[in-house]
Amino acid sequence: MKILMVTHHWPPRTHHSTFSGYHRIAHYMKELCDVSVLTWGKEIVAQDTDVQTHWVRIPFTDVFLERRLLLSLSAMLRANDFDLVHSLYSVLGFFPSMKTKTLATVHIVPELSPDNLWLRYKGLWQRALFNRCSGVIAVSENLRAAVQKRYAPDGLCFIPHGIDTAHFNPKGVSRDYFDRMSGGLDLVCLSIGLHGGDIRVTARLASIFQNVLFVVVGGKLPTELGRSNIRILSRLSEREMLEAYNSCDIFFRPLKFATANNSLLEAMSMGKPIITDRIPGVVDYLDNETAFLVEDRKYEGPFRLAIEDQDERRKRASKAFNKARQEYDWGIVARRTREVYERILAAT
Repeated sequence: MKILMVTHHWPPRTHHSTFSGYHRIAHYMKELCDVSVLTWGKEIVAQDTDVQTHWVRIPFTDVFLERRLLLSLSAMLRANDFDLVHSLYSVLGFFPSMKTKTLATVHIVPELSPDNLWLRYKGLWQRALFNRCSGVIAVSENLRAAVQKRYAPDGLCFIPHGIDTAHFNPKGVSRDYFDRMSGGLDLVCLSIGLHGGDIRVTARLASIFQNVLFVVVGGKLPTELGRSNIRILSRLSEREMLEAYNSCDIFFRPLKFATANNSLLEAMSMGKPIITDRIPGVVDYLDNETAFLVEDRKYEGPFRLAIEDQDERRKRASKAFNKARQEYDWGIVARRTREVYERILAAT
């Protein structure tokens, strides 16, 4: 079984960690079938990887739409050499193959973030792609329902996003990353990422819980919301990212909407107590046994419980740690995805 995985996220151009994001499935799928990756770059990057990688060299543009156009065209031209094309981030809407079957993984649709103008345009080529697809994977149940309502594609199913539990593992990772900046405060609360979130919630809680250091990785804090117990960090190395996770007492991710969320999965895998919103998307991965879930954006109560009850923090963090390995490890997700490949090819 020869699979071409097409992705605009591939090292060195990835999310906040090269070990995070949906593209990591390629490193686990290669154990199950013959996998090649098609990606883009301004120059071909030499990599220490055992995944066969094809590069579309795009030296002349930083325009996101143009990169997707050229990547989609290149995938169509290469598709006949493979049994199946898997579009990891729905980038093939412009030039889907007319002969080789295509599977798409979808991560967001306009209905789940209606104020995002970019997603409205993205929805146009998602429709073009899904009309040609033999299967579609949604990474949450609320996303599956939204895709079904908007596009009604063939072969739609929910398979959760995975996490690299071998990399996001607290074993052997330092726990003193925040010692110099904590300034004698009692606890450290870490937030990573801004997609779907609201940094003003963090600022409001910092004004209430002044004995807690709030650390936000990525993004900017409006000047009027600045407080002495908030720190903004950026450009952390892979090692620093792991140390930040392992050194915090609580991981906090306020969310207005969600499907799969990389930082929540990372915090689960690192065994950290999590506070986040009880909303569609989140509840496909976390429950009240594995996290402190917030109802109706009323954060103060769950936050106070998490701060004051260390035993409860440990209990929920331990259950989240185990759940990440039992349900969301990329090896497990890759095997479920391979079953989708087999169903699509068997229907030929």
